[in-house]
Amino acid sequence: MRDELGYLFFPEPPLTLYHYCSASTFIKIIESRKLWLTDFSKMNDYAEETWAAKLVYQLHSQMARNEEGSECFCNHYQEEYESRRLRARKFLCCFSENGDSLSQWRAYSDNGAGFAIGFNTHRLRLIRNIPIPTIPDDQRRFLIKICYDHEKQTEFIKSCLRINANENSREEFRTAYHLAFLSIAMKNPG
Repeated sequence: MRDELGYLFFPEPPLTLYHYCSASTFIKIIESRKLWLTDFSKMNDYAEETWAAKLVYQLHSQMARNEEGSECFCNHYQEEYESRRLRARKFLCCFSENGDSLSQWRAYSDNGAGFAIGFNTHRLRLIRNIPIPTIPDDQRRFLIKICYDHEKQTEFIKSCLRINANENSREEFRTAYHLAFLSIAMKNPG
C-alpha cells in the first residue's frame, strides 16, 4: 500500500507551487511570513469532506455483496474509518502547479485582482513520506496531490479494503487511518 499511496498522493512535487490569494491576504502573508491554514470542515464546498466517505461506503457495499466482500472487510472497519474521519481535524492550505490558471484567478484572487505567490517546495518544510499516526500532531505537515480521477480513487480504496482481508486488526486500523486521512485528497471529478 505504501507504493500506491506514494504514487497517487505523494509524487515528487514541482520546484514551485503557487498559492492564489487576494491583495489583502498577500500583504498578510508577506508581513507575517506565514501561511494560514483553513479547517477542512469549513471549506467553501461542503461536499469536499463527504465525497471520499461516500465512495468508501459505496465500494464497501458493493464488495460485501459479492465473494470478495466477505474476505476483505471486517465488520467494524467501517465504524473505525468513520470514527477516524470525523475525529481527525484537518487544516489545509491549497496550492496549484500552474501559476497562471484562469479558474484559480477567478475563484481565489479577487477575480484576477490578487496574486499568485510562488513557493519553493523544498523550503516549505513538509514531511515527504506517507503519514504515520505516531508523528506528533504539531509536526504533521504534508504536501498531498489532489486526485480527481474516479478510477484511481476507486482502485486505491479497493486496495485498502483488500489489504484488510490479509492483515491483522492492527493493520486494519492503519488502513482505516490512511483512508480517513487521505479523504481530503479525493475530490469529486464532476
